[in-house]
Amino acid sequence: MLGARIRISVVTAWLLLTAWVAGAARIIPPPMGWDRPALQDADPFTTFTSNTFDTDELRPFGSLSGWSVFDFDTTGLATAFYDPGPGAYVARIWPDPNRYRISGVVSNFSEWLPYGLIGPDRIVRAKYYMYHTNQTDPLDASQIPNLRVRVSFRFAVNSMLEVFHHLSLDPANEALCAELRPSSNPSAPSLYRVDMDPVDIPALWANPAEGVLRIFEAYALEPQENGDIGMTECVIGTYPAGLLFDPASTGVLRRVLEPNLNDAGSLALATTATELTIRNVIFGTFPGDNPSPDWSDQPRGTYTEAGLLSGDVAAGITLDTQAVPTSRVGIVSREFHPGPNRAAASYVRMEPGRQYSIRWHLTSTQQANLNAQIRLRARSLKFAWSQKFEIGGARSAGAANNLIAGQSLPGIGTGNADRIGTEHGGWYTLLMHTPLSLEIRPEYPPGTPLQVRMPLISSEPGPNVDAPSRRDLFLGLDLIDTFSQNPAAREERGRVSLDRIEVRVHDLVPD
Repeated sequence: MLGARIRISVVTAWLLLTAWVAGAARIIPPPMGWDRPALQDADPFTTFTSNTFDTDELRPFGSLSGWSVFDFDTTGLATAFYDPGPGAYVARIWPDPNRYRISGVVSNFSEWLPYGLIGPDRIVRAKYYMYHTNQTDPLDASQIPNLRVRVSFRFAVNSMLEVFHHLSLDPANEALCAELRPSSNPSAPSLYRVDMDPVDIPALWANPAEGVLRIFEAYALEPQENGDIGMTECVIGTYPAGLLFDPASTGVLRRVLEPNLNDAGSLALATTATELTIRNVIFGTFPGDNPSPDWSDQPRGTYTEAGLLSGDVAAGITLDTQAVPTSRVGIVSREFHPGPNRAAASYVRMEPGRQYSIRWHLTSTQQANLNAQIRLRARSLKFAWSQKFEIGGARSAGAANNLIAGQSLPGIGTGNADRIGTEHGGWYTLLMHTPLSLEIRPEYPPGTPLQVRMPLISSEPGPNVDAPSRRDLFLGLDLIDTFSQNPAAREERGRVSLDRIEVRVHDLVPD
């Protein structure tokens, strides 16, 4: 499984590409801290745009309107196109014994949701309606390419759902994963949601035309994957942030990870072999080449733990890649155990009709505009359902992208308004949806219960049951220095400290 984790983490080099620059304006900056009043009677969801793809609006990458092919565009490997039959954008994957393949479409500037319609008091939501077709063996679910969908400010701040509905390295989980696969019927597509709580920074207050783009991709890491992943509709809009913290709802703070006076407390490592990975890797030469591990004696990243009384050392945990040479990609990854008491109310497992907010308090002694990429992760069903909140490296791409990243990252000079006083960092919120959703399996008649649509996932033990369950929520933190091929990215030096994680469970905000 570790090999799969390395491959999944490293191939995301594409995340740090440049994008088109928006114009300038001004809005009022948000207040400091997490002060969002509950809203009893607010409209739950406001649609900004709903694309049904009745006509082909595929344009060259970087155009002002329509959509563009994203990532690979190579016949025989991976590409994307418009299919007028179902009215869909389609990513096509060919089998390949040695290379990963990624392709999809990205929305252009006219389709971006402007920050001026979001601000500090609203949450972004995108809805992706997806299907699969044209596998060489329709009965072999492992041939269906995996997928990911996301919303992003350029490629600087990114919220992304990865759906691994099969992983051959985990055969015991294959049948369960398959219940997450996209529909085979474009007339009844599967629905996947992605939410994002933006990092409110001066670059966005000063430019409310800067916006949130959307991307879907077929994401093929295994040789046998082939055929099409299609998107028939894509909706983006917002809902009030206060709806997640309505005291009348059942949303509650379930779990807190934090240091003790003398050690890292509930943030501390339980098992080093499974919860901490420090490695360097080297990029491949051609598109789709897997990066290779670096077994040389080059300096690697470091990991430290400390308590609240540790003096000048940051309390909690600290990941540091500042010593990694610029010829290597330095990665430090932490996994967090879900807890020792599976029957406790604080032990979080996926439930139907729920969504989750995970708040991370991050700081850094590095300059924010020199920090490297930071990835916050939440996953369930082992690695089948993974939600990521990523802040790209501060020097990874073009000027507009780097301004957003450099202000969003923790560190000296950070622009994150959701912070305590003048600290060098602040709070970052990852939002995750449950995989136990009727709308992922639309091929059944209305009223068919989830236990019929997803029998294996539904049968896994739920909350308060003292038994192993694949519905457990796992968290992770990665420092990645540096993915980007932009020469200026060699200046990045990564460091991040984490001293608190808060996990909340909410009723699904309707849309």
